[in-house]
Amino acid sequence: MNIVFLVFAIALFIALVLKNVPIVISTIVSSAFLLLTQRMSLYEGITNTYMTGFGTYVTNFFLLFMLGALFGKLVEISGAANSIANGIFRAFGDRFSILGLIITGIILTLGGVNLFVAMFTMYPLAMAMFRKADVPRKFFPPAYFVGCVGVTMTAPFTPSIQNATPIQYFSTSVSAAAAPGLISSLMKLVFCTLYVMWVVKRAQKRGEHFELLDEQTKENALDNCGPSMIVSVIPMLVILVVLNVFRQPIVTSLFAGIITAFVCYFNHMPRTLKAVSGEIQESVFAGLKTISITAAAAGYGAVVAATPAFQEVTDFVLNLNGNPLLIAGIATMLMAGVMNSSSGSMAITCPILGEKFLALGVNAEALHRIMVVASSTLDSTPQSGFVCNILDYSHTTHRQGYWHVCVVSVIAPIIETLLLIPLCAMFGLA
Repeated sequence: MNIVFLVFAIALFIALVLKNVPIVISTIVSSAFLLLTQRMSLYEGITNTYMTGFGTYVTNFFLLFMLGALFGKLVEISGAANSIANGIFRAFGDRFSILGLIITGIILTLGGVNLFVAMFTMYPLAMAMFRKADVPRKFFPPAYFVGCVGVTMTAPFTPSIQNATPIQYFSTSVSAAAAPGLISSLMKLVFCTLYVMWVVKRAQKRGEHFELLDEQTKENALDNCGPSMIVSVIPMLVILVVLNVFRQPIVTSLFAGIITAFVCYFNHMPRTLKAVSGEIQESVFAGLKTISITAAAAGYGAVVAATPAFQEVTDFVLNLNGNPLLIAGIATMLMAGVMNSSSGSMAITCPILGEKFLALGVNAEALHRIMVVASSTLDSTPQSGFVCNILDYSHTTHRQGYWHVCVVSVIAPIIETLLLIPLCAMFGLA
């Protein structure tokens, strides 16, 4: 019965989100329902468990969100976003602007840039490109997921947390199951890219256009007054160099990028101190709103993890029987759905399933790759903090944009997970 109430709590959370109830309220209401049905203390669950999960997330990521939002704002108000967008337009043209945006996301995240930092950086670029190509803004979330999440999170050789997690349990490397992993990643990338390009074209044929927000009416004035494209990308390159060459933390890398942006963009910034401080204040508020959404989801996740239902789900998932690779994939998917976290699901499934299946002679590289890909499936359900953040930041409702996110970040990875099993067998890894 506990698991039934957990399913109801998740359904309630999704229903509230789809009704555009603020994420903080949705998580508290869903947490309260779950605590009551699990016969746990409502007061302790909200004030201790929920708030501990919320506060821990803010403590760990506050500076990253603030600095990321500030860097994105500097790229926007200086006109650098328009300069880079113009350069991408010249390279790819109007018809393939989505492809250019996806490639930009792949480059940033392959360079080790955090997913949220990539969001803050890519959003102004995307809006500049979408305005020129007259693409509705609701297509930013799926394009972002294809470029920044789809391949660089799960493909061989990538520096993602997900790709690194199994190493300590399976004694593998980030290149595990390289051949089948690269084939499935490329197939997913091609499919998702073509899908996003197709739905954009279909929307334009229906007469849908780019929607200019009230606060963005000033953007048209930035089209021709930004720095050159070379100067515009220098702060981004500084972030990548400090992060990957000098091996500094992402916060330090962002700080270096912000200082460089102030120097490179100085002549193109608002001329008054009041205007600059106003833009900085706006970016801080944006960062606070963004981190509160994800922190609320983390608080809800902490409540879920503390319930008897969660332990029952964990025991059930980890004791499934059948084809080891298929079971590993299904178990990782289900845990990702319950926890709304790809890395969280792997932290639970890798040590237990690794010990169980490796002792049976299951190929460690195949197990590594399948579990990494499987972790990127049900972590993107509607109530996911990350999904809510991307939609909210791009001023897109779940009704407008979630289905496209679901196709590229839930359905496509599930198909890839199932495809990997015969691919691994073809290459002698199963």
